[in-house]
Amino acid sequence: MEEEVAQTTSSISHRHARLSRAHRGVERGIVRLRRGVSRWNVGGLILCLPMWSRYILSKDVMYGKRRRKTHEEGMS
Repeated sequence: MEEEVAQTTSSISHRHARLSRAHRGVERGIVRLRRGVSRWNVGGLILCLPMWSRYILSKDVMYGKRRRKTHEEGMS
């Protein structure tokens, strides 16, 4: 009985070690990402926002009846 418990605890600790190692790698990757993102995130957001808003608006307008009007205005 005691041996079984010891086995399970050892396997759990081993699994935990593997998990912690993976977690550490993930954390490191997140930190690296955060550092890289913080540099150009603002610029990227500013660049992407008009595109996204236009895309969302065009999607919304597509279902409305104002689509043709806005399309003609955009073309002219």
